[in-house]
Amino acid sequence: MTAQTETTFRTDRAARAGPPHRGPSLLLLAGVHVALFLAAVVTLNVLAGGWPLPGAAAGEIRAFVVDNRDLVRVAGMLQFGAAVPLGLYAATASSRLRHLGVRAAGTTIALVGGTGAALTLAVAGLVVTTAGATATAADPGTLAVLHRLAFVLGGPGHVPFLGLLLAGIAVTSFFARLLPRWLCAAVVLVAVIGELATLALATDALAALTAIARFGGFGALLAAGALLPTRRPARTS
Repeated sequence: MTAQTETTFRTDRAARAGPPHRGPSLLLLAGVHVALFLAAVVTLNVLAGGWPLPGAAAGEIRAFVVDNRDLVRVAGMLQFGAAVPLGLYAATASSRLRHLGVRAAGTTIALVGGTGAALTLAVAGLVVTTAGATATAADPGTLAVLHRLAFVLGGPGHVPFLGLLLAGIAVTSFFARLLPRWLCAAVVLVAVIGELATLALATDALAALTAIARFGGFGALLAAGALLPTRRPARTS
């Protein structure tokens, strides 16, 4: 094969593969989301000494928030900030799947799930910030309500939507062969745990499902962001 023929072959193959998807990096968006959320976790559980667990007494919650009100406000800000790249991730992933030729409900499911996950996380961050800002003036009962609301929104209210985002990406990528089959299966498993975490709304004994789905979701977002192609694979070689 001559150099000219080889160059023509490669050009034709790239043309058949289609143009790359234009949009922000999914890996970068996932990385920023994870970094901001983990920064909020460190602020509350390392710098402030440990955010009270669900079911803690109202007096314990008030004492913690009053003693660490500035750190609580910072943590709420970071959590709110983490919602922004998550929403962008959902929009970009949905757009990329359609660009790659996916014509299935999964693209819309991913967008709806990601939007819901971003909104619940954002509102949870605002609730945490409000608790810190009103700590000295609020009575223990009010702070206990804000604490419970932050847990509900940022935990069992958040991860089921995150599961929808992950399932929408994984299932469509499985059938379109856009991601490795093993990765799609692992992401679907995390998504299922996220849906089961809804049960934590009924009993705090299942709150661990929320943590599993959340941190498993971090890995799934990063892996999908790194491996989801930006252009449709060529059909012929």
